[in-house]
Amino acid sequence: MSHSSDRRSAIVRRLPARAPSLPAFITLVALTAACESAPSTSEPQRVVRDVAGEAVEQTIRVLPNGRELVRQGDVRRVQRLAVAPPVTDAEIAAIEDARIERRAVRDGLLAFAPSGQYLDPQGKLLVSVVSDFDDGEYVGAPVEGQAMADLRAAYDAGRPAETGKRAPAGEARESGFEAAYKSVRGGDGRARKTTAERADFPFSAILEYQIPMSEDVCEEEGLDDGCYSSCTATLIDPTHATTAAHCVYSRSDDAWIYADDGSRGVVCNASGCVDVVSRHKSGSYATTLFSDFSQDYAVLDLDASPPGYNGDFTLSTLDMDDKSTIKSKTHYNYGYPGDKSPFGLWGMSCSIDYVGDNRLGYACDTTGGHSGGPVYYRNGDTRYQTAIHAGAAVFHNTGPNIGEIRDWIISLL
Repeated sequence: MSHSSDRRSAIVRRLPARAPSLPAFITLVALTAACESAPSTSEPQRVVRDVAGEAVEQTIRVLPNGRELVRQGDVRRVQRLAVAPPVTDAEIAAIEDARIERRAVRDGLLAFAPSGQYLDPQGKLLVSVVSDFDDGEYVGAPVEGQAMADLRAAYDAGRPAETGKRAPAGEARESGFEAAYKSVRGGDGRARKTTAERADFPFSAILEYQIPMSEDVCEEEGLDDGCYSSCTATLIDPTHATTAAHCVYSRSDDAWIYADDGSRGVVCNASGCVDVVSRHKSGSYATTLFSDFSQDYAVLDLDASPPGYNGDFTLSTLDMDDKSTIKSKTHYNYGYPGDKSPFGLWGMSCSIDYVGDNRLGYACDTTGGHSGGPVYYRNGDTRYQTAIHAGAAVFHNTGPNIGEIRDWIISLL
């Protein structure tokens, strides 16, 4: 089990004294008739492709929407970068696992590709997504053109069209580097939702993401009776949820975060829990700066819909060009913070203060555990998610803007 300080707003919580163990949670979910089965990603398949005139054998998985991912640890063409220092064949042969190779890419020594189309003419790595399955890591190139248009149309079918899009002509995008940390300043405005309120939409779709931790990690935290890592996740269809990338992946360790038994944890609402079976993170997250919140996003694949499923959030189309529209709306953020007693779902309404650098800045109070939760506004019965909470910047709390990554998310559903 990996435990890293780069998970800025995740927390480690003691296992509740009366709570069943993780296997009991899983059994409870399996016995709940309300759960809807998740569409299944295909089993790994071996294929032979023609890549630049060369027969290349690959292992692939096909998502329910038809998108293809390639296993990163299989046949790979390693290419030298023209701008990099000389790399010998012996050095290339010594790159035996994905973690070592990623560091080489990050250091500018190598570029790698499961197939030829993943490198642009300058040798830049074009991996849109890195995914975590039982048999290893898979990667996927960006989905573009008609293929993406078809996936977008399928997602939008049956959902209300979002209104008020587009900023006044010529409105400039904001930009500028900001470091940590605003979290709670002045009075804490958060309020707790009751168990009954948590059973109703939209709060039933704001989930706690739990990953049970090893005894060693728990003891390091002074928790001798067992503990788990806690973040928040946002249900965006019956069997998928968004969360922060640092809740699933440690940049310090350059590794996915697993429970002590090798599982990927569970997501829970007031009615029960359901397993997380695979995960996807931004292809750029592992190599970006810790202060770059714009890449801190991930998608969770769930084994079934959460118990009592009664609705999900809609991914907003509002992006960096919609600054005025975004700022004009009252937003909300809720999550499962570790500093509140009693533990539960806490949040508040707030304004959007900043729209730039592919992220939003907002005045909602947050602390550790809110990571991965939705920043959203309401229009009638629909809740539009405009950001994924990731952490704290100087003047506000912040997270990646959904409008800028909406196609990326939809391509994984």
